[in-house]
Amino acid sequence: MTIIKKVARLRDWVALKTGAIRSPMIAEVDGYAARFTVQSVEEVWRIRDLRGEQDVIRLLLGETEENDVLWDVGSNIGTHACICSTKFNVFAFEPNPDTFDRLTENSDRAPGTVIPLRYGLSSSSGDISFEPSPIAANGTHKVSTEGSMTIKTITGDELVENGEVPKPDVVKVDVEGHELEVLKGMTNTLQSVNFVIVEIHAGVDPKDVTKLLTEAKLSTEITKLNRDEDFVIGRRQND
Repeated sequence: MTIIKKVARLRDWVALKTGAIRSPMIAEVDGYAARFTVQSVEEVWRIRDLRGEQDVIRLLLGETEENDVLWDVGSNIGTHACICSTKFNVFAFEPNPDTFDRLTENSDRAPGTVIPLRYGLSSSSGDISFEPSPIAANGTHKVSTEGSMTIKTITGDELVENGEVPKPDVVKVDVEGHELEVLKGMTNTLQSVNFVIVEIHAGVDPKDVTKLLTEAKLSTEITKLNRDEDFVIGRRQND
């Protein structure tokens, strides 16, 4: 961490503790806004700056219709989910217990419908080793063979088949390297999805993601969205 970042972190910590930064904070993208509880500097940064996620949220809002169903897979504290709930119904998946608690609290403040689900979507249902983030809003928690805890996983297809969650019109995936497993577990569900955006993390080849989306008859592109990471976007073209 650079000196400038350390100073900024200290300044924001003092502002949060003294009440100069007040909770809840408001985050807004293109006129769509939501309120978020903040209890840490990381949450302040995530809400105030949206950690470079404005373009992702903007795409989600622009590619959807009113009252569409969004699956926010890897929802973290709910920035995408809550802002997007102003336009459509959101099912927010977050397996990390502490982060899920923050997601639930923010979902209660959301301007629209956000249903938090403490599942890790994967290619099979069961238990899996997981390494949580030390701070809820950090967003670096991930599936790991050396994880310090176990979480429940379920496939997207199973959720739809048992009627627990409606089919999505839109899917956003940000799961720290578990992208392919999430998509493999919802191959049937993807056949009716209109828009998918997947953030690519270390160890995942975007071409493998593109292949799975192409098999669902989605047209695909790989883009940066003004970030260092690749994103794979899938769109269903009108006949």
